[in-house]
Amino acid sequence: MPTNAKHDRCRRAPTASLTVALLTLSGVWASLLAPAAQAQEAILPDIVVELLDLPRLPAPAADPSGRYLLLVHQHSYLPLELLSAPTLTVAGRRLDPATFAPHAPIPYFGLTLIDHETGDQTKIALPDDVTIGYPLWSPDGSRFAFTVTTSTGVELWLGNPATAEAQRLTAARLNAARGAPCAWMPNNRELLCRVQPAYRAPLSTMTVAEAVSPITLAGMPSRLDHELVPHFLYSQLEFVNIATGERQRFRRPMILESITPSPDGKLFLATLGLPHYSYLGSLESWSERIEIWDREGRLLRTLTSNSETTPDAPKAVRWQPTHPQTLVWVEHQGGEEQVLAQSAPFTAPPTVVYSSPHRFAGIEWLDESNRALVSEYDTDHRIRRTWLVDSGNPEAPPRRLGSGSVDAAFPALGTPLTRRNRTGESVVRIRHNAIWLVGQTNTGGYIERLNLDSMRREQIWESDGEGYERVVDLLTFDGNLLLTQRETADEPPNYRLYDLTTGAMRAITDQAHPAPELARV
Repeated sequence: MPTNAKHDRCRRAPTASLTVALLTLSGVWASLLAPAAQAQEAILPDIVVELLDLPRLPAPAADPSGRYLLLVHQHSYLPLELLSAPTLTVAGRRLDPATFAPHAPIPYFGLTLIDHETGDQTKIALPDDVTIGYPLWSPDGSRFAFTVTTSTGVELWLGNPATAEAQRLTAARLNAARGAPCAWMPNNRELLCRVQPAYRAPLSTMTVAEAVSPITLAGMPSRLDHELVPHFLYSQLEFVNIATGERQRFRRPMILESITPSPDGKLFLATLGLPHYSYLGSLESWSERIEIWDREGRLLRTLTSNSETTPDAPKAVRWQPTHPQTLVWVEHQGGEEQVLAQSAPFTAPPTVVYSSPHRFAGIEWLDESNRALVSEYDTDHRIRRTWLVDSGNPEAPPRRLGSGSVDAAFPALGTPLTRRNRTGESVVRIRHNAIWLVGQTNTGGYIERLNLDSMRREQIWESDGEGYERVVDLLTFDGNLLLTQRETADEPPNYRLYDLTTGAMRAITDQAHPAPELARV
């Protein structure tokens, strides 16, 4: 026998013996651990299972008219079949390839409708074992829309509060890969939805097998993005008529980061994603192009924006909610942050709404008004200031409403309460030239009314301090119906409804502690 062959045999023999030994040992360990695992399962207390399966306090969704309230029920944990579903990482985002929706979504599963006039609570009939999206009320509150995700895709459903019923409006064709796929049009008759294009380039078997690999990390780009992005992220816009279900296509398929109609519903503000397929950045690092379209799909204006890499580019572009066709955005010019406004047809130069040497921190428009609350951040002193400005009167100086340290446990000014106006836009609640502010203390929450003429504050409700209770929302236009969330050391969170004119209180939910013996633990 050759010498090398002899040496090879000597090397192989111990390896084979070691393999047999390891297999034998693994079998022994399996036999030893199996009874332990079964015993552990057998002694698992039922109370632990009940605690883990206990649904969370439902999320509230109030209709704009103030008559109805939807409670959106949510599992504490995602079902295992959703967690174990195949996952694709496309441009740094985890998606379910079967549904064109995010992997492991918020586990909403049911709806309960509350009628404040009658006090009735009605459970909306829905299919079993589905995940639903957070409901969106129409601007007039006559309908609510939500998505239903099945094993084959995302459907659009429509609910009627008058009958407490919901029905499917479209098949499982919605594309939810980039967020909520539908939005109400201001006319209350249509929804603008992102759907899967009629034609998509097919994916090869090798591409799918590699993309579904569990070693792909979320947030990291993939060399397969040049195939996956066109297949999963391109969407076709469609107008969906809620009365007939008729669908009308709008423009060509594209990657849409966001799209919002103007308050009059005649123009559209669209942000388009421009992929560069780089391994150095995910979807958030893509360039963007902001465009204005009319209802026929014609391009009226283009703004290029990528605020992360171009500090001087327009940012925070949005419609002014109290004007039919006015754009508002922020630019850094001459060492200052400027809030600019420009109305259609966008040929006149933009006007300056507000200018400050400090960082822009947000803008909220007052209902039915040219006035807005503009916030700025003083980086040197770590102070946030809020100003009242009037875009209709540029000569009027801004008025400071309040300021405070961003490190304070409780902001001194409070948070202005907002509502949806008649076109569905978010605006600051105002009545008799006063706005409502919500604040927190170490014993609970409060709500006060700030008069914009005298700048005097009037407290209209405060937590009694016996438990921790915070303001959730005002449900009526006059501000007389208040929704709060209350909890104590012995009681889990529940919702309460206060009539501020009579002082009457009514419990909306009544969740008991699932394990009273653990209440003091």
